[in-house]
Amino acid sequence: MSKKIFFALITMMVFVVLVTQAQSPQKDTANKTQLLLLKRKFAHEFDRQKQAAMNWAKSRNYRARFILKGGKIIEIQDVKNGFPRYYATDNLDAAKTVSADDVWPGGTAGLALTGNNVIVGEWDGGGVRSSHQELNGRVVQMDNAPQTSSHSTHVAGTMIASGVVADAKGMAGEATLHAYEWNDDEAEMADAAVNGLLISNHSYSYITGWIYGFRGDNRWVWFGDSAISQTEDYSFGFYSNQSQQWDEIAYNAPYYLIVKSAGNDRNDEGAAPGEEHWIWDNNENNWVLSTTTREPDGGADGFDCIPGGAAIGKNVLTIGAIQDIPDGYSQPSDVVMTEFSSWGPADDGRIKPDIVANGYSLYSCDDDNDTDYIRYSGTSMATPNTAGSLVLLQQHYKNTHSGTPMRSATLKALVIHTADEAGAWPGPDYSFGWGVLNVRKAAEVISADVQDTCIIQEMTLNEGDSTSLFVQSEGTQPLRVTIAWTDPPGNVGQPQLNPRTPMLINDLDLRVIDLNGGAVYKPWKLSPDNPELPAITGNNNVDTEEQVLIETPGLGNYRIVVRHSGQLQDYSQNFSIIITGAICQHECIPPYVKVGEVSGVAGDTIEVPIFIEQNSDSIDAFGFKFHYCNDKLAYLGVKRDELTYEFDFLDGHENTPGVVNIGGFDPVAIDTNSSGTLLRVILLVEQCGEGESYQLNLSNLTDDITNLNNCSGTFSCQAACDLGDPNMDGDITPGDALCIFQTYLQGGTPPAGECDTECAILAGDANCDNDISPGDALIVFQAYLNGLTLPLDCPPGGSIAKNKPSVSLELVALPIEESNEFKIGIRSDQSVNMQVFGLDFGYSDDVLEFISADPGNHLSAWQAVGAYEVLSGVLRIGGFHDEASKISKGENLFVLTFRFKNEKKDEVDCWIYNLNGDISGNGVETFSFNKKSNPREEVNANNGLLMYRLKQNFPNPFNLKTEIFYEIPEATQVAIKIYNINGQVIKTLVNKSQQPGSYQILWDGKDESGHDVGSGLYFFNIETAKFNRMRKMTLIK
Repeated sequence: MSKKIFFALITMMVFVVLVTQAQSPQKDTANKTQLLLLKRKFAHEFDRQKQAAMNWAKSRNYRARFILKGGKIIEIQDVKNGFPRYYATDNLDAAKTVSADDVWPGGTAGLALTGNNVIVGEWDGGGVRSSHQELNGRVVQMDNAPQTSSHSTHVAGTMIASGVVADAKGMAGEATLHAYEWNDDEAEMADAAVNGLLISNHSYSYITGWIYGFRGDNRWVWFGDSAISQTEDYSFGFYSNQSQQWDEIAYNAPYYLIVKSAGNDRNDEGAAPGEEHWIWDNNENNWVLSTTTREPDGGADGFDCIPGGAAIGKNVLTIGAIQDIPDGYSQPSDVVMTEFSSWGPADDGRIKPDIVANGYSLYSCDDDNDTDYIRYSGTSMATPNTAGSLVLLQQHYKNTHSGTPMRSATLKALVIHTADEAGAWPGPDYSFGWGVLNVRKAAEVISADVQDTCIIQEMTLNEGDSTSLFVQSEGTQPLRVTIAWTDPPGNVGQPQLNPRTPMLINDLDLRVIDLNGGAVYKPWKLSPDNPELPAITGNNNVDTEEQVLIETPGLGNYRIVVRHSGQLQDYSQNFSIIITGAICQHECIPPYVKVGEVSGVAGDTIEVPIFIEQNSDSIDAFGFKFHYCNDKLAYLGVKRDELTYEFDFLDGHENTPGVVNIGGFDPVAIDTNSSGTLLRVILLVEQCGEGESYQLNLSNLTDDITNLNNCSGTFSCQAACDLGDPNMDGDITPGDALCIFQTYLQGGTPPAGECDTECAILAGDANCDNDISPGDALIVFQAYLNGLTLPLDCPPGGSIAKNKPSVSLELVALPIEESNEFKIGIRSDQSVNMQVFGLDFGYSDDVLEFISADPGNHLSAWQAVGAYEVLSGVLRIGGFHDEASKISKGENLFVLTFRFKNEKKDEVDCWIYNLNGDISGNGVETFSFNKKSNPREEVNANNGLLMYRLKQNFPNPFNLKTEIFYEIPEATQVAIKIYNINGQVIKTLVNKSQQPGSYQILWDGKDESGHDVGSGLYFFNIETAKFNRMRKMTLIK
């Protein structure tokens, strides 16, 4: 989760500070423990809210449940801030449209899919008539629905009717349905996900905007909140608590796809100007008549009318409704939008609806008797049309992939990837979403994946990593790449009209690079402020699906790259990718000789490694041709490496431009079963355009490597990485200084946005001390003020700091006998002129909950100040200013507010370290505060009571090195050891007698032999005669 804590810059920039909490890595299976916790939480909340809502309705003699003329079911669910909230079904007054009939038995695809042995869920406004002749024996009513409903039964039939009457045949005529009434839906959905449910249908929404006849008279009723807007219901497109809850369920159940109706609100015109209509008056706490003129739902252009809540969820598949296409789809003009289907966007600009399907005049089961049928229109009908079709796709995937279902993100990516184009422009839009569901095309992609298993891939992106895939286009068909992921639940903001803050937590980025010409292709994106405009391509930082389409690719090789902007919650993100229109180049199959991946900029000398892996034969002679792009690169020579250090002869000659003959021999062969680097080819980068990539290949393998698989490598061209320009825009700006400062606060991770670049760390180290600090930001800001140009020179001495006072801690503000909160002030112990500072503040996060960080008054004029929780229990705090300002003795730099998580403790442990800039301090300074003392008394950090303690390492996770902090209260023998996950000691850091005090020790990620250890989980342990404690840490490379 994330929480804003402040505040403050001056005119040149605005800086938002976030506090983050560390999470465990994302799971690829249902998190049953979390889902069961959610079930209990949601059930408790529903019981409380529903009972309160029923009592509220009864006390006012309002109907709690009723059916409007035309069949719309309405039932009260909650009263929020005095305002009643009702569920309502999304109906009004197929199969060929979505090509599902092609995959049925006898269909032209030859697949004979029926949904057999697949369970689909349905939540709706009543029970299903399970005895209907179309459903008999395949419906299980999972709760105690008080009565059946026409709507629920029609939805059920649309999904699974067997076709006793041919015109009423459902999408998956042999599937089993688990049916629920909509009350307590979140808790029931979490429970169903625990039990393996893959797909569920939800054809209902909270009433939003206008509804006619709700109060039993012939008047319109407006459900907007007039305190927020007098003319438009802010709930349209709003990411609400329900959006978050449904996203949370889906995130913890990665194979469960929730299919939700978009609603039928577009063109609900509402009351005419001056016409009396009902609104809810919070002051009167009742319905009152009003004549205020309000917009129709969707306004004049029809956009922004999807009811907020579940349909706005990131991990939900939201369905719009189009008219039937009786003869099947052939071109975009075949697709006709219904007059009622709600249009997006979501308030943050995400593409909603996701896809469209037939929702006009569908003929299916009714609940009056077992042979009763009826026609309904609405997104309520388009949604089960889709959900039933997805059952067929899951069945086909399981049939062809060893019984394993697709992740929900895979299924979502698949239907988006294969949707038929709709609308006036190429690409997605806010009316048709990604287009019309095409079951046949989706099924054909699944079938093709059996032969070429890189068409559909389910992958994981780790923090700081990127994923590259290589494909070859024959130039005869479009190259299309789609990714999708199930994102952590978003952060619900305060109710307001059309907030644009992205709800995306983990921002993945898709690019496709033409390795022949260097062009970089970006995904589709839309503008919520101009919803009628066609999609363009660019950086998409709002959607959980991205697609790159190259309509006319050239013959040649392409590189597909998936990376992330900013940090990844949980340190990883599962994603799914679909690739069509190209032949996948598979990873090397051992044994192989492979060219390594390298990158650089113009002027660089690069070393291209040539690897040999899992070769079981000896090598005493070898030869090959090395191919490179000679109009960009120049050959300089070859260099021995671990497998050829002892060779008598090794050389290379470029007889043809771009082709180097390389060979070597030795009387004593390389040992069998050896793997490693054979040699390195030295190249000069003469020309290099940002984003360009060039293949490096081998051919004509001879002698002892003849039978090895041959795998190519790639040279990638980086943008110029000039000192002082971390955002790589070619100029020194205040934004570069802010980028450096944010990178420091975030523990060395560049923030998302313009400064999330490959060279942010290198270019940000302006004082050349191999570290990022507020001092670097100050140097760059001063360079901007002084009009300096790129690249900057490293300043003499490596640091700008002159005054280096120490820092003391004191407790201030509320006595903890009177409150569960208390404050800690960070202040200088002497009057100094200060221009820049930074420090890390640690605390016991199992005891304390961090509330806020507030800068001292004298920092209000500084260019940048901030605090960021780089890890759970570690705050990074800093600031810089363009000129030095006086900090008086006893003035607070920052005041931190905490509260006890559970009960008050006798001691509070906090410490500071990594001090830099105009403050000094190399070791851990700590104190232990007894709550029985006066909390207003100053407690010097160096005079705190010592105790046996092993603190969490920092940073964690770490890349190259990390520090371990510990404390002992008496002289004793101390051993600090590092263990791997098998319990083996890989490094002893300390093994000696030490005096009482606080200590820190560095681990550089190497074992006892001085070799780098691999990425993974490690343990560190302290052992003395009286104390033994172990903690975990994670190394990520």
